[in-house]
Amino acid sequence: FIVVVEPGKRSIETAHNIEKLARDLGVTKIGVVGNKIRKESDEVAIKDKLKEMNVLGFLPYDEKMIDTDLDGEAVDFIHVDRIKKIVENMKM
Repeated sequence: FIVVVEPGKRSIETAHNIEKLARDLGVTKIGVVGNKIRKESDEVAIKDKLKEMNVLGFLPYDEKMIDTDLDGEAVDFIHVDRIKKIVENMKM
């Protein structure tokens, strides 16, 4: 089960709620992907506030990807190395 979390209090609280619901359903493998990361302190905050969860990796805030998606175009995966790392971390 993958929980996508943005750097913000409500998103982090939602991640905790989702984790509890998933565990109540018997889901034991739960990972976190930090999204819309602007700076290193965003990563640190997510890791610190969700330290009991498995953080799989982070994707940066990228206006180009947002604009491309809004235009209905295929997203150019310029962050493919980060995505590969997240996928690799899922195998652990």
